Order: sequence, then C-alpha cells, then structure tokens
Amino acid sequence: MAKCLLIANYKIEARRATGDGGYIRALRLALEPTEELYKTILLVFFEENLDKLGIQSPAEASVIVTLPVKDFQDMYQILQTEAPVFVDWLADDEHNLKSFSLRTYAEPLGEGPADIDYIPLHSEK
Repeated sequence: MAKCLLIANYKIEARRATGDGGYIRALRLALEPTEELYKTILLVFFEENLDKLGIQSPAEASVIVTLPVKDFQDMYQILQTEAPVFVDWLADDEHNLKSFSLRTYAEPLGEGPADIDYIPLHSEK
C-alpha cells in the first residue's frame, strides 16, 4: 500500500491485565470510506518491544500495528492536534508490515501548538 488514507476518527484505550504481557494502550483508527479494502487500523502499544511491526488482514479489512509504548504519546498528539491526518503502510507478500506512518500533509510554517503550551506570566494573572 503506497497511498495515504484519510483517518475519519479514532478511539483510545488504556488498559492493564494480569498475566504475561498484553497491550497497555490502543488507538483504533477508522478510515474515511473509499474503494480501498482496509477500513480500520488498530495501533496497540506494549511495554516490551516485539519482533514484528504488525500485520495487515485483508479478511478483516484491517491493519494491526504493534508498537512500543514510548511511541504512544507522539501518535496520540498527532491525532489530537492535527487535521487532516493520514495513514500509510507497506507489507510483504505474507501480510507482515514493513513500515507504518501516521502523517499530515504540508503544514504552514510557524503554526505551532495553539494554546497547548501557553502558561500565563505572573503579570498576566
């Protein structure tokens, strides 16, 4: 898959489970309807590093991406603060992911994070 697909919306999950491993954060991305096969991207974040980046599942029209939890905040911030946001990925013949990207198109220079980092000075209170 080489083209960027537009994300329509997302859901977020934070979880803990007993036992061995398991993901602790997840972002479920719904894609805008197109003629493309894939409709959902599931980003699952683990405390431990996994050997595989993920898989694409044509039968379920979805892509599952496994990432280290240290990547969660960056991905979540892009979804929270940018629009439009796109996704693309590459997979081999066995459907194993080789790359995954969450991206925007060209942004104007100096746009910055509007009020996210604003802290009023003492004299402004």
